[in-house]
Amino acid sequence: MQERKFSVLESGWLASTPPLAAALGSGVGGLITGALCQRFGDRWGYRLLPLIAMPVAGALLLVSVDAANPYWAVAGLALCFAAVELNEGAYWGAAMTVGRGDTMAVSGVMNTGGNLGGIIGIPIIAYLSGEHLWRSAFVIGAGFAVASAAAWLGIAVDQPAIAEPNH
Repeated sequence: MQERKFSVLESGWLASTPPLAAALGSGVGGLITGALCQRFGDRWGYRLLPLIAMPVAGALLLVSVDAANPYWAVAGLALCFAAVELNEGAYWGAAMTVGRGDTMAVSGVMNTGGNLGGIIGIPIIAYLSGEHLWRSAFVIGAGFAVASAAAWLGIAVDQPAIAEPNH
């Protein structure tokens, strides 16, 4: 609404597009992750979708910020959000697989990390948007999307968080 000059009514309607795309992406991502785990095993089954979808989300951010047509910008952001949410199945499935009997503790740590990202990111985005530095905000977001994909290379989903006792 601020930068693309949408009316209040139009911006309200368009604002529903990214969450709807995210809901679809989350469900589809769970199905894809399940199939990948069956085909490639847990380590690569959980990694593959985030390794692809997060850089795609970063690229969509960059495309959206430069889109000349405001409707294309909204479509790009909706697809970006869907690409991010494709990973929900991998995140939570990997947490349960790694955590095994301590799934709740592992999930709590993971969720805390996600919330800390929001606590840190919200003031930065608020400042950048207040200064009309949307390109900087989107470039930072794209960088974090690629970094989060790369982090999956260090996650050994096929190893439990706590070693099983020897009997």
